[in-house]
Amino acid sequence: MQLKKAAAVIFLAVFSFVFFLPRTFAAPLGKTILFVPQDNRPISYEQTANNIRALGYKVITPPENLIGNRDDLGHPEELTKWVLENAGQADFAIISSDALVYGSLVASRKHHIPPAVLEKRVRTAFETLHEKYPYVSVYVFGSIMRTPQTSAASSEEPYYYKIYGTQIARYTALLDKAEKSGLTRKDKRELQSLKEEIPPKAIDDWLGRRVGNFAVSRDLIEIAPHTRDFSHE
Repeated sequence: MQLKKAAAVIFLAVFSFVFFLPRTFAAPLGKTILFVPQDNRPISYEQTANNIRALGYKVITPPENLIGNRDDLGHPEELTKWVLENAGQADFAIISSDALVYGSLVASRKHHIPPAVLEKRVRTAFETLHEKYPYVSVYVFGSIMRTPQTSAASSEEPYYYKIYGTQIARYTALLDKAEKSGLTRKDKRELQSLKEEIPPKAIDDWLGRRVGNFAVSRDLIEIAPHTRDFSHE
């Protein structure tokens, strides 16, 4: 399966995904970073921003009411609008693609956003940002969706994972094994049994969301080669 074969590559590429954009004399003086976190947890938001400030940088962050959390999954359109209105103040932008595309990290695991909308958000946010502020260096980080190994380990997944999470994790592990090394007769019997235990609607939802996540990661990576590093010229 293409999705699984590319997972490791996309994780490395997207997590360290970088736009190296040209810098011109229009770039603001001083070292200012526009920072968009993946959610409002202290480790993701305040602590990170304060650590950067302690190094001597000025940090611009969105209003907290636009940043997602477990109860409010975020406001991607409004957050994108804020970025496009404020990025001109920065020398660098460090942006969570989960926040601008889905709303937040948790939203990326639970959303029901149509693929066309996800693609539009990628293009609107990141291509427009590059076109509007070509002198701002933009660093984008994103996530590959997790699969908790047990139902008990699930706290931020769709409702059905608390019931069928252990089976889904095992089911996807067997699919991966089938692709990499093949299944034994025992494995095949187990896989068939899991297919009968897990409601089709649940497994379709689980795997379908990962296909969408893969597409977003692919679109982000495809944008990157169109930029160039002028920082040492």
